[in-house]
Amino acid sequence: MDQTLSSQLAALGPHPRVLITAAEVGRIKSLVRTDALAAKMLELVVARAEHFLIAPLPQRIMEGRRLLGVARTVLSATLSLGLAALLTGEEKYVRRAIDTMLAAAGFSDWNPSHFLDVGEMTMALAAGYDWLHDKLSADERRTIEDAILDKGLREGAKVTEWWVTATNNWNPVCHGGLVFGAIAVAERDPELAAFTVRRAIENVPRIAKAYAPDGAYDEGSMYWGYGTTFLVLLIDALQKALGSTFGLDELPGLVGSARYMRHIVGPTGLNFNYSDNREGRYRQQATLWFADHCNDPSLAAGDLELVRQVDVADATRQPIGEGDRLLAMLLIWYRAAGEIRKSETAPLTWHGQGPTPVALMRTAWNDPNATYLAIKGGSPGVSHAHMDVGSFVLDAGGIRWIKDLGMQEYHSLESAGVNMWNAVQGGIRWKVFRLGPSSHSILRFGNDEQRVAETASLQFSEPAGTIGEAVVDLTTVSGPVVRSASRRATLQSNGTAVVEDRWTLAKPCESVTAQLITEADVLVAPRQVMLSKAGKSMELTIESSDPSVQIFVDDISAGPAATDAENPNAKRIRIVAHGKVGSEAFVRCTFRRK
Repeated sequence: MDQTLSSQLAALGPHPRVLITAAEVGRIKSLVRTDALAAKMLELVVARAEHFLIAPLPQRIMEGRRLLGVARTVLSATLSLGLAALLTGEEKYVRRAIDTMLAAAGFSDWNPSHFLDVGEMTMALAAGYDWLHDKLSADERRTIEDAILDKGLREGAKVTEWWVTATNNWNPVCHGGLVFGAIAVAERDPELAAFTVRRAIENVPRIAKAYAPDGAYDEGSMYWGYGTTFLVLLIDALQKALGSTFGLDELPGLVGSARYMRHIVGPTGLNFNYSDNREGRYRQQATLWFADHCNDPSLAAGDLELVRQVDVADATRQPIGEGDRLLAMLLIWYRAAGEIRKSETAPLTWHGQGPTPVALMRTAWNDPNATYLAIKGGSPGVSHAHMDVGSFVLDAGGIRWIKDLGMQEYHSLESAGVNMWNAVQGGIRWKVFRLGPSSHSILRFGNDEQRVAETASLQFSEPAGTIGEAVVDLTTVSGPVVRSASRRATLQSNGTAVVEDRWTLAKPCESVTAQLITEADVLVAPRQVMLSKAGKSMELTIESSDPSVQIFVDDISAGPAATDAENPNAKRIRIVAHGKVGSEAFVRCTFRRK
């Protein structure tokens, strides 16, 4: 394959050829003239380019062990300035893009010890170099080419393990960035370019583990956005430059994951943010690629609605989040020219298996007051996972009543010396409040941790009178005191949600507790809790086999350790039953809007 790839790469056509060609530039210019949404996308790209005209040029300033923030800023700058230059022809965008690339090219290195930084920086300079190739002087070309080769491709060629064969987002980010570099400067070193492309084609399929069998992305929605966007960037770059996807678009579960992302967002507009993920939703450009690739415009409906809603002035602000730095991809992947439809007829449920099985259920689409119940199985041992097996979120009436606190920003912990990646049983990771068992809506046996080496299966069905029902088998993850344990989450057709825990103990334990996390105000009565927020109410009725079951409410707005993030307005409801050995016991929580 290397010789064939060397020949192909050495004979690549003229620039631009990374993701976009001269013909593509013409197509986008025409689309902008005839399609209002495309015109708004161009406004957003130009506004972001204007931001970078006045922002400082990049400097090699580390944040802890990462240069990643700088690399992402450079990527945002080169994509937005480069595309604005191609579509408007204005010289000011060309000059600033070149100055940005030269500044980054002058760094001593791109921090290969944390190779995501190299992947994104290589992609940044490759795209900018390719798109503005004919505007660069000979010296500028040589300087940027040398940086891509020396600080990107040659550093990548030294690596023989870790991200090269990883099954998580590092794989497509690192390989994808290097392949961009290989395509951009292939003539300078066709053999190195061929090595880079071949190695990506051979190893990127390993990430199929994250999607298989049907698209439930194992690390959650935020990491889907990161890893999958770079995967489809890689696929699209290969297709446009070399005329083949090399089968990477056929990875098991990849297409299904776009549907997972459609359903992972509740009617409140908030994600089901299990594991190291944030609750807030941001725009995913990759869904536009899926909509075109699958000929299913509904896959991009939610994200295009976010484009319609955004204030163009927002794009002039400092880039924040994944949805901003790849803003240019909106125009490159947008095809449906005003025909994107909302999914009124989409299924009301979606469930998927894999390392982190999930069930996602709602009473309606396009109704902000619809009820939404989402639950997960899996294991704390999955990459980026929390001790949240069996956790769920609940939306109704435009309010998220039961929530997940989500991730704690990595730097806040790492800068304090917390080894948050020590995920062994009893490891430091589980002492972080947001990551451990105390902050999630789960079933707990005494103070035991969930078992890192075990996995909880999830079974889904649609019994009569329900939207859907999921059963998570918690037995093995719950530890040796448990003979059997399960959580059944049911969304009834009338919008009532029922979450029922059942267990049988093999050994006595201090207590069995069903935890619920909320930001609502909480009023407790015997066997009943009233939740209220924003003038709306949710009634929680509690049934139990234990006649003396107790209800407690804890203020968890501050974590127990100084290094823990704050959790404004957060409360933990604990429904506590006796931990006696004997016959099967249960706690049933029924949620009804009032």
